[in-house]
Amino acid sequence: MTPIWKRLCLRGFGRYRDEVVLSLGPGINTLIERNEQGKSTLVYGLEAILFGLPGSTQPEQFGQARFRNWESPARFEGEVDFEVGGVDYRIERKFETHQVRFLRRSGNGWVEEMASSQNPRGRKRTLSYEERMKALLGLSSREVFGAIFCVGQPLPDQGQIHEAVQRLLAGAGSGPYGAARDRLSHDLKQLTQWTRSLGVAEKNGQKPRLLEQNGTERARLRQEIEGSRAVIDSLQSVQERLSELRARRSQEASRLQERQRLLEAWPRWQGLLAKQRDAVREQSALQRAYERAEQLSQEVARGRAALEREFQEFIGAAEGVGEALQELEGQERELAAAETERAGLQELWNEGLAQRQSLRDRLAAEFAPFMSNPELLRDHQELCQKVQELAELRRQRAALAAVEEQAARDLVRLEPWGVLGESPVTVLETLRRLAPEARSRWNRFEAERERLARTRDQLSGPLRPWEEALPDTLDLLKNYPSIRERLERAAALARQAAEAATRELKAYQAEEEAFRREFADLASLDDLALDRVERRIALIQQEAELTARLRETKAQSLEARKPALRMVLALITALVAGLGSGLLVVSWDIPLSPPAQGALVLLLGLGAGGGAWVLADGLTRDRFLEGRVLELERQIEALRPRGREMDARLGLRGEIDPVPWGEIRSRLLDRKARAEALALRRSALPSREKMIGLEASLRAAEQALSDFLRVTRGFAAGDPDILAVYARWRDCRREAELLQASLEAYVLSQFGCPVEQVDSLPARSLGGSWGQFYALAGLAKQPPETASGLGRWVASRDEAFWQDLLSRAREWEAAVKVQEKNRLRGEALLQPDPSGLSRERRLEEAIARLRQAMAPWDEHTPRPLLQGKVDACRQLQREVSTLEGRLPGLVEQRDRLNASLETKKNERQARRDALAPILSAAGGGVAAARGRYRSWRARREEIEGRAAELVGLLQGQGGADLEALHRKIVQAGNAARSAGDWLEQLNADFPGLPSPEEAEEGSGLESRYRSLDREVEELKASLARIDAEILQLLEEQSRLQGRDPLNLAQAEIVLGELEQEHVRFGLEAEALALAHRELMAAVKEYQESHRERLAETATGYFAAFTGVPGRRVILDDEFYVSLLEASGRPCALAQLSQGARDQLYLALRLAIADLMAGEIKLPFIFDDPFHNCDSERLARIREAVTVLGRERQVLLLSHREELASWGRRVELGGNPSNG
Repeated sequence: MTPIWKRLCLRGFGRYRDEVVLSLGPGINTLIERNEQGKSTLVYGLEAILFGLPGSTQPEQFGQARFRNWESPARFEGEVDFEVGGVDYRIERKFETHQVRFLRRSGNGWVEEMASSQNPRGRKRTLSYEERMKALLGLSSREVFGAIFCVGQPLPDQGQIHEAVQRLLAGAGSGPYGAARDRLSHDLKQLTQWTRSLGVAEKNGQKPRLLEQNGTERARLRQEIEGSRAVIDSLQSVQERLSELRARRSQEASRLQERQRLLEAWPRWQGLLAKQRDAVREQSALQRAYERAEQLSQEVARGRAALEREFQEFIGAAEGVGEALQELEGQERELAAAETERAGLQELWNEGLAQRQSLRDRLAAEFAPFMSNPELLRDHQELCQKVQELAELRRQRAALAAVEEQAARDLVRLEPWGVLGESPVTVLETLRRLAPEARSRWNRFEAERERLARTRDQLSGPLRPWEEALPDTLDLLKNYPSIRERLERAAALARQAAEAATRELKAYQAEEEAFRREFADLASLDDLALDRVERRIALIQQEAELTARLRETKAQSLEARKPALRMVLALITALVAGLGSGLLVVSWDIPLSPPAQGALVLLLGLGAGGGAWVLADGLTRDRFLEGRVLELERQIEALRPRGREMDARLGLRGEIDPVPWGEIRSRLLDRKARAEALALRRSALPSREKMIGLEASLRAAEQALSDFLRVTRGFAAGDPDILAVYARWRDCRREAELLQASLEAYVLSQFGCPVEQVDSLPARSLGGSWGQFYALAGLAKQPPETASGLGRWVASRDEAFWQDLLSRAREWEAAVKVQEKNRLRGEALLQPDPSGLSRERRLEEAIARLRQAMAPWDEHTPRPLLQGKVDACRQLQREVSTLEGRLPGLVEQRDRLNASLETKKNERQARRDALAPILSAAGGGVAAARGRYRSWRARREEIEGRAAELVGLLQGQGGADLEALHRKIVQAGNAARSAGDWLEQLNADFPGLPSPEEAEEGSGLESRYRSLDREVEELKASLARIDAEILQLLEEQSRLQGRDPLNLAQAEIVLGELEQEHVRFGLEAEALALAHRELMAAVKEYQESHRERLAETATGYFAAFTGVPGRRVILDDEFYVSLLEASGRPCALAQLSQGARDQLYLALRLAIADLMAGEIKLPFIFDDPFHNCDSERLARIREAVTVLGRERQVLLLSHREELASWGRRVELGGNPSNG
């Protein structure tokens, strides 16, 4: 896919206060405007629309503060229209609110696909928008877009590829590996200094790190543990003495504890002795109470036994026996009165029976028929009804016969709709509902079959080469544009490289010819001439220098003579004056002392000697200068023959006089520099083998392109757009496959056969709805024979056809229903009952039976006659009923009386049975029994008084009965024995206590107790002395422990932790080293793939831009860029001119775009980037941009009018000058 920017609109953005519109087309678009007219603002506006404008307040940052128009217009927004894959899209964005709308153009105008808020600095990413951008444009990052596809002004002078582009090239958003490598190396260096041993660094660290520090700490701790153990051993003797004293103290303490326990047990012994004596006294009192209670218990037992013997019947009797005897007497009186009442009721009942019998006899004599048939009136009515039903039944049978005959005539007239089943209307309704779908699907089947035939005609006709193409050829055709573009680009690059090499060779030859012409006058001078000229100039300079020195020496000699002469004259004058003075002194006979005379002589001598020395020095110096002059003149004369000899060798004497040695030297130097430049350029020229290789590469590239075009030429099918033909073939093939699949699915689901058999498949073999359609078509004279004929028959039936069929089917179904209804009604009329009799026969038998039951009357007897007879009979029956109603009351009353009487008898008998023992003991009389009862009650109350006394005695002693009292006696004895046992046990535990015998005597007990107390005090004093000695030893132990030995257990724990830490550090170091090695291996693999391909592509572009083949672009593992000359010499970017660096930067941009393009080729935007390009470089860049414009859109923004011819010139619309 090749996206194309079509329209850019900005409002209130940058310098554009109002609306500005830029309309673009495919290929190269050029916008030529003066500087500061907002060309770069358009680029930033496009980026802001696509990727959002952050709400920054810093004007130097890419944000709203920088690009909001100063006049703050009402609208601050933008929109861009672009095309991808033949579909137009539009993005509208309000920069201030970050609201963005994504629209797509359809036949009805713009359709909104997405509307959301997309803030580039928001916390929550708008993934749907970013994914849509990535799907259409291949990226969603403004940094990547700007770093690759926006070539701005001036071109950045950087030696490393943009980090965002690195992440994109590396894949998955990963950054440069250097940060991870440095972090791993840094972490490993924090762990150990031996990084070289682990294969991470070239040398080990100088300072110990965590691993080494851990080893040092472990050694120190082991040493301290050994020293602490020595200190502990020195305390052993003190601890042994302490142990001895503590053992002795333990013995003394045990003795003290024993005597103290004995002293403490003494009061317990006294208490047990008193307890034993109290228990013995209590046992004696309880024994006396037990004996009295036993006497009372025996008296109560004897009295109760006498009662049982004399009044056996009252033993165990329930309470209220006296009241029961009294109630029994009352019951006897009530039974006598009830017997009298029952006799009277029996007499009334007998009279009622006699009267009822008299009425029954009259009914039997006068109304026998009515008595034998109580339902005579109902039978008479039923007989009349049966006679009428029989007549109606015979009439209905005659009517049914007539209807049946008419229905049979109707069915003969209509079609045999029964072939569709029992309910042909339902079947027809179903088929009518199915018919439109069947007709639609069949028509679609026919249409698809025709389309399939036309599609196959296309595939076997114009598109036949595509069908017969091999898979490899199809792969070429499928990627035709990219492969052709790649081959054309390769051919163009090879052609550019060959042409550049040719141009470079021709340029060199022209420059070499100009060199020869310029230095033709120096052609006689070989390469050694410059050295000779240099030596000749040096000789001339040496001669001039000697001449200058000669002049200077002569001047010095002249100057040196003048002081000497002046000194000679002064000395002469002094000598003369001295001699004159001496003579004057002598002549004038001036008296001088000896010292004055000596001083005078000395002054004269000094003056004479000084004058002589000065004179001699001046003469010597003059001779020296004269010698130098002579030497310099000799040297000058010696140089002149050499100069003449050099002139003769150079051949210049006589040709040029005087000879301009400086100019010759300058031109020779210029010739040498130009010759070296030519040699360097000649060395950079492609060799013959290289030229042959370039020509071979060009021929190979052109041949590959020609072969590709030749192979693909036959597939155009009259259309130059191979992709369109490929898409048409692919669509035809896909359509054929889909149509075939659709037809097969339809035929298989409907007819159960392949598509090829649908025209020959017999229609009669179909099932389902098509079978029913065939059955329906079978009602016609000539039904379809095949499935396809049946389909066409169904497709040709219209709604009127179905309505007509439904009308006739309903008529047939109605006739069938009438016939069936009549048949069912006739069968119902003649339907026999379970006994096999028909309804008519049953009516005849019922009439005969009713006539027999009513004899001598029948259906002709008047009903009023029968009614009078029935009324009289009913009157007599009511009288009988009245008597019968009264008799049951008498019977009921008698029965109630009998029941009551029986109940009372039963109650009396039950009471007598309950009191039977009591009545029997009294001879059966109730009065006698009541007398015995009163005697038994008096004697029982006396015995109960004795029993109460016994209870009081027991309660007084705290016992419930004799057994309990006996237990208390036993308990008291046990308490006495227990106290004695405890005394014995205490004496056994403490042998020092008094024995029972001694306790009885009671003598000497107090003195023994005081003696025991004194022994305890002595033992306490002994323990105090032992404690004092132990305290001294503890002080000694503390003094020895003042050296503060380590806590060995804690130290061992710390040492163990250090050992574990050492292991952990070692494992971490190994893991980090392994991760570092794996990372470097992955980097190496990465360098061998992406970077090398990127470098190769950039090398091709750079060679095309510069016209200098052989140079290679190099990318190191950090994506730093450098060059490698054809000679193998590395070249840093700083060694290139600014124009060459710009060309290299453009080459990298295009190479990155090619590497990342895939199927999406974004437009390139050049914003005045060619400031440092001369005409030759600009021409080469234009060639590259022209090739680039064939495969993607290019927007060139510039202020240079000569760039307008590079492509289609565009102008700003709207109001661009409103800033």
